[in-house]
Amino acid sequence: MNPQQLARSIALGAAATAFATSVGAVGVVATQLLTARRRAALDPRSAPDLPAEQGPATGPLLRVVILGDSFAAGVGAGDSSRSPAGRLTGMLARAGYRVQARSVAVPNSLTADVKIQASRALITSEADPYDLAIVVLGAMDVCAWSRSAEVEHATYRLTAALANRGGRVVLATTADLGTAPCVAQPLRALWGWRSRRIAAAQAAGARQSGSEVVDLVAATGTSFAGDRGLFAEDGFHPSADGYRIIADAIAPAVRAVARERRPIL
Repeated sequence: MNPQQLARSIALGAAATAFATSVGAVGVVATQLLTARRRAALDPRSAPDLPAEQGPATGPLLRVVILGDSFAAGVGAGDSSRSPAGRLTGMLARAGYRVQARSVAVPNSLTADVKIQASRALITSEADPYDLAIVVLGAMDVCAWSRSAEVEHATYRLTAALANRGGRVVLATTADLGTAPCVAQPLRALWGWRSRRIAAAQAAGARQSGSEVVDLVAATGTSFAGDRGLFAEDGFHPSADGYRIIADAIAPAVRAVARERRPIL
């Protein structure tokens, strides 16, 4: 075999190896996706109910609505005081607000689905609009491989619909699912990459409507990557401690909007 033939043979061998590796990786990911869909998940009905009213009766009234997916609903939190919505509304109540809160979050919702939640919330609050809408979603868009452009557009429509009724919106993006222990590599890495793309799309859509954005990938990803205890038993939803990390990341934006809407003297 002359040098040219040898070089060609090596190149063909390398190409064949790379092709086989890529095919094998695709097969692994496909298998992991099937396994992820069949994994034992927490019952969405386990999401705790929010107290209808909290805080001092003489405090400034602050009406709050929670929208989003199972993370917004607090699946895995155990009780309302440990869910992100419960922690955030409790924080406002302790600050002196009389907080009237309602959650319309529906587990397993995509970003495109939450416009329906917004419609429900707005119809029932026509006479007395909400001061603050807290939106937490995006995890299902990561898993369902929603297109980034569609997520951005759906996020804008959702947040604009809420903002156009006079309230302020705080949107928390998807968390970093690349840290979720319910799946292994390479799917976990793909979920991490997808989480960053979806979070960026959500942020772009929300900022177009003038909404506040909390990037949970950036704010909480390192914490979740380093502590398995921040996940519930299904390895996907946060545990009560995980929701504490998420609520702590959202709290400054919620606190700032509340002060803007209803200053406490």
